[in-house]
Amino acid sequence: MFLGAILVFFMQAGFAMVETGFTQERNAVHVMMTNFTIFAIGVIGYFLVGYALMFGGVGAITALGGSEILSTKVEIASGWSLFGFKGFALAGSGVYDVGIFLFFLFQVVFMDTAATIVTGAMAERWKFKAFIVYGLFMSMILYPVFGHWVWGGGWLSQLGANLGLGMVSSISRVHRWCTR
Repeated sequence: MFLGAILVFFMQAGFAMVETGFTQERNAVHVMMTNFTIFAIGVIGYFLVGYALMFGGVGAITALGGSEILSTKVEIASGWSLFGFKGFALAGSGVYDVGIFLFFLFQVVFMDTAATIVTGAMAERWKFKAFIVYGLFMSMILYPVFGHWVWGGGWLSQLGANLGLGMVSSISRVHRWCTR
């Protein structure tokens, strides 16, 4: 997982070069600055709020040694979670260990990649203040909430289990067919 995080992190340099190559020479420094600053802004926002919203309701991340204390979700119905609500600023009494910190690093670089894609679309088109607001919004709210829906045990990830749709349902049907 650590090697994967390093490789994804180095995508940042590639994004910076591609985006700078597509811009006017007078805007090259601004585009490079936004590409490298988004990581600093994103890490702060994701650390303070984003990780808790995305994975604060998952429970134990057993493959990484996480503990069961992280189990608070905001649900609209049973099994239909909107976002997690535990572990802001990676704080908690004995909740986090090395596995969770590694998982945090892995998730940060993917959040950073998602945020950097927009910097390429907006190259030469925004002021630095608007960029800061975007970076905080993306890392604290937009990416974590959607990430919770899909990967953090949220309502989109539970469609298969709750409604018999999607991958979970298909796998269980194949399993029943194979065990006859």
